[in-house]
Amino acid sequence: MNGRWWPLLIVILWATIAEAATPVSTSLAPAERAALERQVCLGPADQLTAIAERQLRIVCPAHTTLAGLPALYVAECARPARQWHCNRAALAVRAPVGARSVLLTPHGGSFAIARDAARALIEHPRYFNGRNLAEMLQGLCIVEDLGSGAFAGARDYRVRCGNRGVIVTNACAGEACRMFPARWDDTPEGAG
Repeated sequence: MNGRWWPLLIVILWATIAEAATPVSTSLAPAERAALERQVCLGPADQLTAIAERQLRIVCPAHTTLAGLPALYVAECARPARQWHCNRAALAVRAPVGARSVLLTPHGGSFAIARDAARALIEHPRYFNGRNLAEMLQGLCIVEDLGSGAFAGARDYRVRCGNRGVIVTNACAGEACRMFPARWDDTPEGAG
């Protein structure tokens, strides 16, 4: 490749990076926003976040505590055409992760287990098998009870945040239990 192609390559690379770094915009008219907030939260929402083109996550204000954490409802909405459609709001808890927070919702388990699984990841050294745990814990995370673990007295939980997940093992010997990350879960979302 001779030197005359470099300026074109730099422009293409810059345009690709700029496009990837551009935040997703999902503009809402005030009346449209108020209608979505009433549909999901029955009043004003705490947070509306664009999660993809024409997709929003709506977080309602906390209304109680579960497992010592603020409990709230969260729903995801999509607008494939002219009308917004929201899934049924799920009960979640807001768990601190350093200076930010993550939303946790259990699937087949308790809020205390979801909190403890997230805490095991937060308190673990930042990297696990070469990947950053703190980067994975963001947005809405679903904690799923997978049942018996790889050894006696162990139980596994999948913590999935978007398209990334990690298996956390709760190992008990007598009365003493500890939770720790066991392996990364690269199963595509929705594949079980």
